[in-house]
Amino acid sequence: MILPAGNKETPFFSGLASRWFASLTRTANGCVSDLHDRMPVVLNAEERDAWLGGSEDLGLGAGARLRHYPVQSFGIADEGWALIEPITP
Repeated sequence: MILPAGNKETPFFSGLASRWFASLTRTANGCVSDLHDRMPVVLNAEERDAWLGGSEDLGLGAGARLRHYPVQSFGIADEGWALIEPITP
């Protein structure tokens, strides 16, 4: 995952919590739209602060750059870091 500037190595995902937790999604940007029409709302540190402060800005998370790549097929019993290593298609 390539995160927005200011996030360093910590991704922040927006959500709502009460008795249950809901992870929020938004319309996919150009990095994700070839895979799906929705994506999680991934925030940089400034957007995180705005989200926690009650911002109504619908553009939060629009600049997230997510990188995706093919990985090996795996089954339910498979484990290990090799499952997320990129493969050459």
